[in-house]
Parts: sequence; structure tokens; C-alpha cells
Amino acid sequence: MREFKSAQLKIDRANHHIDDFDMRRKSFLQISPCKLRPQYNPHAAHTEYVVENVTEIDPLISLVIGDAIHNLRSALDHLAAALVRDNGGIVTANTYFPISQSSGKHIAGAPGKIQGMSIPDQALIDLQKPYLTGNDAFWGLHRMDITDKHDLILTQTQCIEAINYRVSDAEIAETFGSEFFGDNPSTEKQSVSIPWVGPLLVPKNGDELLRFPGNTEKDENIQPSFDIAFGDVEVFKGKLVLQTLRDLSTLVQGTINQFV
Repeated sequence: MREFKSAQLKIDRANHHIDDFDMRRKSFLQISPCKLRPQYNPHAAHTEYVVENVTEIDPLISLVIGDAIHNLRSALDHLAAALVRDNGGIVTANTYFPISQSSGKHIAGAPGKIQGMSIPDQALIDLQKPYLTGNDAFWGLHRMDITDKHDLILTQTQCIEAINYRVSDAEIAETFGSEFFGDNPSTEKQSVSIPWVGPLLVPKNGDELLRFPGNTEKDENIQPSFDIAFGDVEVFKGKLVLQTLRDLSTLVQGTINQFV
């Protein structure tokens, strides 16, 4: 059984940064990063929730994300170097785990990067389809690592994840009818999370973010929840950062495990 100690250390370090990001993310979200102003529209009989203030995300969060991305990308290159050494080859400045923009570029460019590996290991790398239109996540990881070397373009944006609301069966029955609740619906309020349908939105001051039936101007039980997503990032634009980082860690770990 082969071991890839340095590659594993890189993954472990990436996971440390992912945990750090999650801690900072939770602290950020606890401050209610997007303030909403409810205003009742009597003509439409609904309450409009307008964005009043959006808190800027701490730039340090971008640095933590970049560190996680770099360690995951480096883990793959450490794997490539180990595979060359395992076959008795010589690691050069051109030794990389190949990730390309297309299958054609992979076919053309990969041989020079995996030179010195055994034929079975080279074939196993090809099976990963580490290119755009193959396994796009590899390309997204590669591009973010390159970008982070020059700019903090991992611009995070707050976006709606769900609408959290405390409501009783009696209140629902009053609004929508009592057919499903019987004659004596419960008056005990319960937390309900209504998933946001459609693309996650980037709230901006003045936007009408959502509407709720009836007059809920004074109802503090309605609390939309937010999360941190990638901004204009290739492959992962609009994707939630935490889940994306965890998925990328799983991808890299799974890739390395195939060569053990």
C-alpha cells in the first residue's frame, strides 16, 4: 500500500482552513448581515421586505478561503510528484497534476506534466477527467488557486438560504383554511424553514427581497437567513462557499485514495 504523506498533510491543512472559514462565517452571520425593512402593501395585501443595509464581509475571510484552495490544489501536485518518485522517475519543474480547460488541452498538455509516472497511474489520472466539461470541479479549483495568487477575486456575497418563521397551526389555518388542522388547531408556535426557490440572490440596498402574505410589519418571527457564496468565480459563481470547499476537499481526498 502506497502512502502519500505530504499530499495528506496538505489536505489536512486545507480542512483546518475550512474549519476556520466556518467559524468566521458563523460569527459574520450572527450579526444579521442583511437588514430588512418590512412595509405593508394594503392594495396587494402582502408585506414587502426591502433591503436596508448590507454588511460588508471581512476581507480576511477571502484570505482563509484562498489558503484552503491553495492547499487542496497543492495536494494534487504532491500526489503527482509522489507518483513519479514511486516509479523511479525524476520530479522536474514541469511535474504537476494536470488540470486543463478542455479535453483537447488535457490530451495535448498532460503528458509533459505526468512524465515519469507508471502507465497505470497515468491512465488513472486520465480517468479522473480533470478538465472543464469532464469534472468541472477540478478546473474550478485550479482557476481559483491561480487567481488567488494575484487578486482577492473570491468575492463573497450574502444570499438568501431560507426564510425562518415561527408560526402556529392556528395561524396557518386562519390564513389558508382549517381543512388540514381540524377544529382545534394548536396555538403553539413552531419554527418553520421555508427553502428559497430559485437562484440565491445577492441583496443590494433598496431591493425588495421577498413578500409575505398579510400584514407582518410588526412580526419579528420572520427572519430570512443568509450565507456566504462565491461571487464572480469560474465554475462556482453563486455557490455557497462552505459546501463548495467541503466538496472540493472530498474530491481531492477521493482522488488521492484511488492511488493508494
